[in-house]
Amino acid sequence: MEEKKSYQILQLAEDNDGYVSVAEAKRFGIPQIYLTVGEKEGQFKKVARGLYVKRGYPIDPYYVLHFTYKKAIFSLSSCAYLHGLLPKQEEMEIYLPQNYMTNGIPGCKVRHLSPAKIGLGFRLLVSPSGRLVPSYDLERLFLDILENEERFNAKEFVSLLSSILKKGIDNEILFDYAEKMGLLSQVKLALKML
Repeated sequence: MEEKKSYQILQLAEDNDGYVSVAEAKRFGIPQIYLTVGEKEGQFKKVARGLYVKRGYPIDPYYVLHFTYKKAIFSLSSCAYLHGLLPKQEEMEIYLPQNYMTNGIPGCKVRHLSPAKIGLGFRLLVSPSGRLVPSYDLERLFLDILENEERFNAKEFVSLLSSILKKGIDNEILFDYAEKMGLLSQVKLALKML
């Protein structure tokens, strides 16, 4: 490999917490072949189509999934993990738009939502490697947990809702979202019980 380009690609990885995409490399005038050769030489590992991570850096499954499926939004237990409310989950949970077709995503529970529901409470949260990934605010997380009570055992359900309330939520936003999602009566009942 040309030494200058090799140095540039390694420096680009260092500046991006170990990650380099083919598109990013091309913006800097570095052809994809340098990433391919770097992978063969053990300097990089290909973690997704068009995305490489430099050896020695941890692979962030949240960032890799977001890179691969741009419209995926981390939800439920994955959102709770990103907010620091749950330990890392074995299986990530995501929402995708209703018309987004997949044949399943390995290691993920996928649920398709309408355009009106999918964008409600959208926020960018910090992934384990410090990258921004799409997820939801605490108010939306509260409602998603309430709406999907059957996915949690009773103790975990109450603990999650209580933890969200302790972190601090805006009741006005919560009630607005609840009305739009048809969960207003359940929210009022849950707030009385917690």
